[in-house]
Amino acid sequence: MTVREKKGDDFSSGGKDDNLLQAVVIADSFDTSFAPLSHARPRCLFPLANVPIIDYTLSMLAASGIVQEVFVYCTAHAPRIREHVASRWGAPSPHSAFSVSVVCNENCHSFGDAVRDLDSKGVLRQDFVLLYGDVVANIGLREVMDRHRAAVKADQNATLTFVYKRCAPGHPTRTADREMVVATTPVETEAGVHHRIVFHDRSCSKKINIPLVSVLKDPFK
Repeated sequence: MTVREKKGDDFSSGGKDDNLLQAVVIADSFDTSFAPLSHARPRCLFPLANVPIIDYTLSMLAASGIVQEVFVYCTAHAPRIREHVASRWGAPSPHSAFSVSVVCNENCHSFGDAVRDLDSKGVLRQDFVLLYGDVVANIGLREVMDRHRAAVKADQNATLTFVYKRCAPGHPTRTADREMVVATTPVETEAGVHHRIVFHDRSCSKKINIPLVSVLKDPFK
Protein backbone atom coordinates (compact mmCIF):
# COMPACT_ATOMS: atom_id res chain seq x y z
CA MET A 1 0.00 0.00 0.00
CA THR A 2 1.18 3.50 -0.83
CA VAL A 3 0.86 6.47 1.50
CA ARG A 4 -0.05 9.65 -0.36
CA GLU A 5 1.84 12.75 0.68
CA LYS A 6 -0.10 15.17 2.86
CA LYS A 7 0.54 18.88 3.06
CA GLY A 8 1.51 20.05 6.49
CA ASP A 9 2.49 16.66 7.86
CA ASP A 10 5.45 16.72 10.21
CA PHE A 11 6.45 13.20 11.03
CA SER A 12 8.78 12.61 13.94
CA SER A 13 10.99 10.44 11.72
CA GLY A 14 11.88 13.36 9.51
CA GLY A 15 9.39 12.78 6.71
CA LYS A 16 9.23 10.53 3.70
CA ASP A 17 12.03 8.09 2.96
CA ASP A 18 11.93 6.56 -0.52
CA ASN A 19 14.11 3.64 0.60
CA LEU A 20 11.96 2.69 3.58
CA LEU A 21 9.49 -0.19 3.49
CA GLN A 22 7.29 -0.60 6.52
CA ALA A 23 4.96 -3.41 7.55
CA VAL A 24 1.79 -3.35 9.63
CA VAL A 25 0.86 -6.65 11.27
CA ILE A 26 -2.70 -6.70 12.59
CA ALA A 27 -2.55 -9.03 15.58
CA ASP A 28 -6.33 -9.14 16.14
CA SER A 29 -8.65 -11.11 13.84
CA PHE A 30 -11.75 -9.10 14.86
CA ASP A 31 -13.90 -12.23 14.75
CA THR A 32 -14.82 -15.22 16.91
CA SER A 33 -13.89 -18.01 14.50
CA PHE A 34 -11.67 -19.72 17.08
CA ALA A 35 -13.76 -19.03 20.17
CA PRO A 36 -13.63 -20.12 22.95
CA LEU A 37 -9.90 -20.86 22.42
CA SER A 38 -9.24 -17.24 21.47
CA HIS A 39 -10.83 -15.98 24.70
CA ALA A 40 -7.68 -16.89 26.64
CA ARG A 41 -5.06 -16.53 23.90
CA PRO A 42 -4.93 -14.38 20.74
CA ARG A 43 -5.05 -16.29 17.49
CA CYS A 44 -1.66 -14.94 16.42
CA LEU A 45 -0.09 -16.71 19.42
CA PHE A 46 -1.68 -20.11 18.71
CA PRO A 47 1.13 -22.66 18.32
CA LEU A 48 1.85 -24.22 14.94
CA ALA A 49 4.54 -26.91 15.20
CA ASN A 50 5.24 -25.47 18.68
CA VAL A 51 5.90 -22.02 17.24
CA PRO A 52 3.51 -19.05 17.73
CA ILE A 53 1.94 -18.23 14.38
CA ILE A 54 2.98 -14.58 14.49
CA ASP A 55 6.62 -15.72 14.38
CA TYR A 56 6.00 -17.19 10.93
CA THR A 57 4.53 -13.87 9.83
CA LEU A 58 7.46 -11.84 11.13
CA SER A 59 9.97 -14.37 9.76
CA MET A 60 8.48 -13.95 6.27
CA LEU A 61 8.93 -10.17 6.56
CA ALA A 62 12.50 -10.61 7.80
CA ALA A 63 13.32 -13.04 4.98
CA SER A 64 12.22 -10.50 2.37
CA GLY A 65 15.30 -8.39 3.16
CA ILE A 66 13.46 -5.16 2.29
CA VAL A 67 11.37 -4.45 5.40
CA GLN A 68 13.06 -2.10 7.86
CA GLU A 69 10.26 -1.27 10.28
CA VAL A 70 7.31 -3.29 11.59
CA PHE A 71 4.30 -2.20 13.64
CA VAL A 72 2.36 -4.93 15.42
CA TYR A 73 -1.10 -3.53 16.06
CA CYS A 74 -3.18 -5.20 18.76
CA THR A 75 -6.40 -4.66 20.68
CA ALA A 76 -7.34 -7.72 22.75
CA HIS A 77 -4.62 -9.57 24.70
CA ALA A 78 -2.22 -6.68 24.17
CA PRO A 79 0.02 -7.50 27.22
CA ARG A 80 0.62 -11.09 26.03
CA ILE A 81 1.41 -10.01 22.49
CA ARG A 82 3.72 -7.25 23.68
CA GLU A 83 5.57 -9.67 25.97
CA HIS A 84 6.07 -12.24 23.22
CA VAL A 85 7.23 -9.72 20.62
CA ALA A 86 9.66 -8.16 23.10
CA SER A 87 11.14 -11.53 24.08
CA ARG A 88 11.46 -12.91 20.56
CA TRP A 89 11.83 -9.88 18.30
CA GLY A 90 12.95 -7.07 20.55
CA ALA A 91 16.44 -5.61 20.17
CA PRO A 92 19.02 -6.93 20.49
CA SER A 93 17.82 -10.15 18.88
CA PRO A 94 19.36 -12.48 16.27
CA HIS A 95 15.85 -13.07 14.90
CA SER A 96 15.12 -9.42 14.17
CA ALA A 97 16.30 -7.86 10.91
CA PHE A 98 14.18 -4.78 11.57
CA SER A 99 12.73 -2.71 14.37
CA VAL A 100 9.43 -3.95 15.80
CA SER A 101 7.02 -1.69 17.67
CA VAL A 102 3.80 -2.79 19.35
CA VAL A 103 0.88 -0.37 19.08
CA CYS A 104 -2.16 -0.94 21.30
CA ASN A 105 -5.66 0.49 21.03
CA GLU A 106 -8.56 -1.15 22.87
CA ASN A 107 -11.05 1.04 21.01
CA CYS A 108 -10.17 -0.41 17.61
CA HIS A 109 -12.90 -2.65 16.19
CA SER A 110 -11.87 -3.36 12.61
CA PHE A 111 -9.03 -3.61 10.11
CA GLY A 112 -9.88 -0.14 8.80
CA ASP A 113 -9.88 1.36 12.30
CA ALA A 114 -6.33 0.12 12.83
CA VAL A 115 -5.00 1.65 9.60
CA ARG A 116 -6.77 4.96 10.24
CA ASP A 117 -5.34 5.08 13.76
CA LEU A 118 -1.78 4.47 12.55
CA ASP A 119 -2.22 7.06 9.80
CA SER A 120 -3.45 9.64 12.34
CA LYS A 121 -0.37 8.95 14.47
CA GLY A 122 1.86 9.79 11.49
CA VAL A 123 3.86 6.56 11.64
CA LEU A 124 3.03 5.43 8.09
CA ARG A 125 5.49 7.42 6.03
CA GLN A 126 6.01 5.36 2.89
CA ASP A 127 4.93 2.18 1.10
CA PHE A 128 3.94 -0.50 3.59
CA VAL A 129 2.90 -4.14 3.68
CA LEU A 130 -0.39 -4.79 5.48
CA LEU A 131 -1.23 -8.26 6.75
CA TYR A 132 -2.72 -10.22 9.62
CA GLY A 133 -0.58 -11.70 12.37
CA ASP A 134 -1.55 -15.28 11.55
CA VAL A 135 -0.18 -15.43 8.01
CA VAL A 136 2.00 -18.44 7.20
CA ALA A 137 3.56 -17.89 3.77
CA ASN A 138 6.79 -17.49 1.81
CA ILE A 139 5.72 -14.68 -0.51
CA GLY A 140 8.48 -12.90 -2.42
CA LEU A 141 7.79 -9.37 -1.21
CA ARG A 142 10.50 -7.77 -3.32
CA GLU A 143 8.78 -8.76 -6.57
CA VAL A 144 5.39 -7.71 -5.17
CA MET A 145 6.70 -4.27 -4.21
CA ASP A 146 8.42 -3.79 -7.56
CA ARG A 147 5.14 -4.48 -9.36
CA HIS A 148 3.19 -2.30 -6.93
CA ARG A 149 5.50 0.69 -7.36
CA ALA A 150 5.46 0.31 -11.14
CA ALA A 151 1.64 0.28 -11.10
CA VAL A 152 1.48 3.36 -8.85
CA LYS A 153 3.92 5.23 -11.07
CA ALA A 154 1.94 4.41 -14.20
CA ASP A 155 -1.57 4.84 -12.80
CA GLN A 156 -2.35 7.69 -10.44
CA ASN A 157 -5.48 5.88 -9.23
CA ALA A 158 -3.49 2.86 -8.05
CA THR A 159 -2.89 2.93 -4.31
CA LEU A 160 -3.24 -0.62 -3.05
CA THR A 161 -2.02 -3.97 -4.38
CA PHE A 162 -3.71 -7.15 -3.17
CA VAL A 163 -1.89 -10.48 -3.16
CA TYR A 164 -4.07 -13.55 -3.74
CA LYS A 165 -3.26 -17.23 -3.96
CA ARG A 166 -5.28 -19.34 -6.37
CA CYS A 167 -6.48 -22.55 -4.71
CA ALA A 168 -8.47 -25.39 -6.23
CA PRO A 169 -11.96 -26.18 -4.86
CA GLY A 170 -11.69 -28.36 -1.77
CA HIS A 171 -8.15 -27.24 -0.98
CA PRO A 172 -7.56 -27.35 2.82
CA THR A 173 -6.53 -23.67 2.89
CA ARG A 174 -9.97 -22.62 1.65
CA THR A 175 -12.77 -21.90 4.10
CA ALA A 176 -15.81 -23.85 2.96
CA ASP A 177 -18.40 -21.49 4.43
CA ARG A 178 -16.66 -18.24 3.38
CA GLU A 179 -15.68 -18.39 -0.25
CA MET A 180 -14.14 -15.32 -1.88
CA VAL A 181 -15.15 -13.88 -5.23
CA VAL A 182 -12.90 -11.31 -6.92
CA ALA A 183 -13.56 -9.68 -10.30
CA THR A 184 -10.81 -7.71 -12.03
CA THR A 185 -10.32 -5.75 -15.22
CA PRO A 186 -6.96 -5.42 -17.02
CA VAL A 187 -5.45 -1.94 -17.17
CA GLU A 188 -2.71 -1.31 -19.73
CA THR A 189 0.03 1.13 -18.73
CA GLU A 190 3.58 1.92 -19.85
CA ALA A 191 4.80 -0.43 -17.11
CA GLY A 192 2.69 -3.29 -18.46
CA VAL A 193 -0.71 -4.71 -17.60
CA HIS A 194 -2.03 -4.79 -14.06
CA HIS A 195 -5.46 -5.94 -12.92
CA ARG A 196 -7.73 -3.56 -11.07
CA ILE A 197 -10.32 -5.00 -8.69
CA VAL A 198 -13.88 -4.01 -9.64
CA PHE A 199 -15.74 -6.35 -7.30
CA HIS A 200 -14.89 -8.18 -4.11
CA ASP A 201 -17.12 -10.33 -1.94
CA ARG A 202 -16.44 -12.63 0.96
CA SER A 203 -19.70 -13.49 2.64
CA CYS A 204 -21.48 -16.56 3.95
CA SER A 205 -24.34 -16.16 1.50
CA LYS A 206 -24.85 -18.66 -1.32
CA LYS A 207 -25.93 -15.82 -3.59
CA ILE A 208 -23.78 -12.96 -4.83
CA ASN A 209 -25.11 -9.66 -6.09
CA ILE A 210 -22.65 -8.17 -8.57
CA PRO A 211 -23.25 -4.47 -9.36
CA LEU A 212 -23.96 -3.74 -13.02
CA VAL A 213 -21.06 -1.28 -13.19
CA SER A 214 -18.67 -4.17 -12.45
CA VAL A 215 -19.53 -5.98 -15.68
CA LEU A 216 -19.53 -2.98 -18.01
CA LYS A 217 -16.86 -2.86 -20.73
CA ASP A 218 -14.88 -0.16 -18.94
CA PRO A 219 -16.30 0.65 -15.47
CA PHE A 220 -13.71 3.38 -14.85
CA LYS A 221 -14.67 5.67 -17.72
